[in-house]
Amino acid sequence: MIVELVDPPQSAAGDDSAAAQAAVSSLQTSVLSAAFGDLAELSAAGSPHALQRMTAFPMFAVNVDRRELDRLNADARVLRIMPDGKGRGGLNDSTKQIGMPVA
Repeated sequence: MIVELVDPPQSAAGDDSAAAQAAVSSLQTSVLSAAFGDLAELSAAGSPHALQRMTAFPMFAVNVDRRELDRLNADARVLRIMPDGKGRGGLNDSTKQIGMPVA
């Protein structure tokens, strides 16, 4: 599943990307801790959860069971949860719409 979180509070640093990434990481850690408890097990190599954090966006991808999904859904900091899967590319279609020959 791809879990999208609410935007973290703006840092006092403004546009500082390091501060913004730290705020995203802190929010991710807080939500993950509430839903899963032990982050060491969640992040361990070979974990069935296969956690992948997005560093620039308040999102992460993770494999969950029903109970974990329910806990994530109950968290007010979770904006939405979407299935993670292969999508259909559309760039070649959209380039034709704007008059470009190929992607």
